[in-house]
Amino acid sequence: MGKVGHKKHEVNSALGAISTLLAIARSLIRCLLNFDIRR
Repeated sequence: MGKVGHKKHEVNSALGAISTLLAIARSLIRCLLNFDIRR
C-alpha cells in the first residue's frame, strides 16, 4: 500500500516537471516568434 502511494507521488512529480518544461519551451518559442516578427 505504501509502495503504491510512493509510485503515485513519483508520477505526480514527473508530471509537474514535464508541465514546467513545457511552459519554459512555450515561452522560449513565443520569444523566438516575436523576434522573427519584429525582424
